[in-house]
Amino acid sequence: MLTTSEISGQIDNDVDDDVDLEDVLAQLEDRQLVEQGEGSTWTIAGDPDRLRRVYDSLRTTELFNELYGAEDRDEWVSTE
Repeated sequence: MLTTSEISGQIDNDVDDDVDLEDVLAQLEDRQLVEQGEGSTWTIAGDPDRLRRVYDSLRTTELFNELYGAEDRDEWVSTE
């Protein structure tokens, strides 16, 4: 189990300063990837095979970003 503060200290959150760790953890909980314990503690949840697939998908995205550059969200959003 890790506290929110411990998780925050372990991640590189300079990608988007508007991202709130609590919101990210809540989204992961909605997807049944983490479980909130007592207070502000969190644990990894779920089936190990499912977690492996999620990790593999993330790593594949990172690899493509390294090879081809990250996508620009603004290019995908219509400004009409």
